[in-house]
Amino acid sequence: MRQASTQAPRVPNHTQRVANIGTQTVGTRAPSSPTFSRTISQYKYSPAVRNVQPLGAPTPVPVQQVMEPAVHIHGQEPLTASMLAAAPLPEQKQMLGERLYPLIHAMHPSLAGKITGMLLEIDNSELLLLLESPESLHSKIEEAVAVLQAHQISESTHKNSSAAFLQ
Repeated sequence: MRQASTQAPRVPNHTQRVANIGTQTVGTRAPSSPTFSRTISQYKYSPAVRNVQPLGAPTPVPVQQVMEPAVHIHGQEPLTASMLAAAPLPEQKQMLGERLYPLIHAMHPSLAGKITGMLLEIDNSELLLLLESPESLHSKIEEAVAVLQAHQISESTHKNSSAAFLQ
């Protein structure tokens, strides 16, 4: 067993107490009295630290909203992804078809209805991208024309072989 010490506890002076903040020290606490006044800081902060705007400085311009890309077709209101998402599915296809048809009709008037119907089988998000990119849309339209021509050739070949078989 340990014997009790006859020495009085060592009380650190004020600078030692401040230096030992956050560590365990033995000593008395500084009395907290209402007469304790805070000393004025001797540091001068730069304006950037305090984020203070000088009086003559222009007020910051608020960040503008990011505009959604919109599909613009002459004579129709622009179509955005949020407008499309707000509509029910059948109405979405109608909205997309109304924008696709005039573009397709300008390239292939006689096949515009069929090609529009073929393209409306594609996912709506991809159709919106096609409407935003004329090059991609042109490529897809030409692909649809090639499919229709191949079908027409195979159908005419099938009719000719059927006619020959029946004779």
